Amino acid sequence: MGPRNLVHGYLRRLANKAAAGGEDVFPTEVFERILKHLAPSSQGISGLGYHSDPRSFQLEQGTLRAQEQKNFSSLLLVCRSWHELAVPLLYRHICVPHPDQLRKLLKTLKRNPHFGSSVHSLVLPHHSNPLWCLLRPGKYGRLGAPYRDTLTAVVSAFQSIHYLEIEPPAYFDPPLYANLDVSGFPAARGVWPDQYVNLKSLTLHGVYLTVAFLGYPGQLPALEELCMVGTESRVAERLSLTVSSMQFMLPALHTLRLRKCKLRVDSIRLSHFPRLRTLELTHVLESSPERPQPQDLPSILALDTVQTLQFSGSNSLMERINYSECQNLQHLTMALDYRGFWLGFTFPRTLGRAHRLQHLDIVLYKTKPTGPYQFDGDPTSTIRTVLEGLLEILNDPEAVPLLEHLTMRGDLDPKHGLEMESLQESSVNRGIEFVWYGQYIPYVVEEDPEITPMSVIKALVREA
Repeated sequence: MGPRNLVHGYLRRLANKAAAGGEDVFPTEVFERILKHLAPSSQGISGLGYHSDPRSFQLEQGTLRAQEQKNFSSLLLVCRSWHELAVPLLYRHICVPHPDQLRKLLKTLKRNPHFGSSVHSLVLPHHSNPLWCLLRPGKYGRLGAPYRDTLTAVVSAFQSIHYLEIEPPAYFDPPLYANLDVSGFPAARGVWPDQYVNLKSLTLHGVYLTVAFLGYPGQLPALEELCMVGTESRVAERLSLTVSSMQFMLPALHTLRLRKCKLRVDSIRLSHFPRLRTLELTHVLESSPERPQPQDLPSILALDTVQTLQFSGSNSLMERINYSECQNLQHLTMALDYRGFWLGFTFPRTLGRAHRLQHLDIVLYKTKPTGPYQFDGDPTSTIRTVLEGLLEILNDPEAVPLLEHLTMRGDLDPKHGLEMESLQESSVNRGIEFVWYGQYIPYVVEEDPEITPMSVIKALVREA
């Protein structure tokens, strides 16, 4: 008899004996370990992975977490002992996809206040269309204060939370309701942020919420990742990273993700965060006429300490940065939207002077038209500019001397076949690993939509 059969036979005898005596087959510690593996997973701190559409990725992850919670809840009905073991695990990672469910969560926490000590992560994806707030300001204007009070009560109920992401509904974000009192939000000033000494990751959406959380002196000593998401809607203002909007001390911060924000001359200097190593800039614009000068960018973006830099979207910063000032840059991701917005793009010539760069990722993607925009010219010219810029760097033996990996993602037109062959050959000559995730697909010129009043309204609805 083999070892496997011996083990199975022993377990069967143990189960029969326990069942006859009215006892559990395994000790409580074994069941607890099994349930931990089945419990909903945590969002966790983001790694180096890149997502061309962070919004869609977050929605997908939120749906998966909600399904995990639903599936795990069924285990609470097996027996009383499993219920006692599983309840703390069920409330360890919470995703509340709708504001109405947030009120139900608050009622549960009031009935069972000890659940608050079990919560380690809370995700509130409460995005809504701001256009409806403009159409019915009276109705949605009355919802701001109740949502504030409910959110304040929920946030104040947790003592050991590690991950927090809040995306409020549109009626909770100005400019319509800028007079909403936030003197006690997200919790009483004597509670926030002192009770959040273990918070490691914080994601905030919208101008109003960001200022309410970080717009006055304070400290989050354990925070390692901060993600601030503004808006690109035409009915709301982008998030400006001014000193007044972010006054917190974050001594442990090593990852900062800025999405749909804008930089100004008076923007906070990221060099104030001495441990900052990863910086993501997705659809970050430079405000005009307060556009930062080139000499201000190193201190604003902490270029001398950043090791991982990720760009995406119609971002002029990608071109303006002097990469020779990125003294510790090792991993660079450049995501280029080659349809429309990148006509006239100039590949940064100083990239070759990033002497510690080891990984270079080029992502080529095409946005779907969401409104009555005009696109002139051939977008493939932008791709040719990128490929020619890469070839120029690879053919320079003194450029990026430590580069080990060159990765390209995205489909290309067959007319770029010669450039890709040259890239492959130059990479082999330099001893660089070159990988392309894509295929050759002929580019089809898309006709711009006809501009009509109705098309403009539909575009605004989609953008909002």
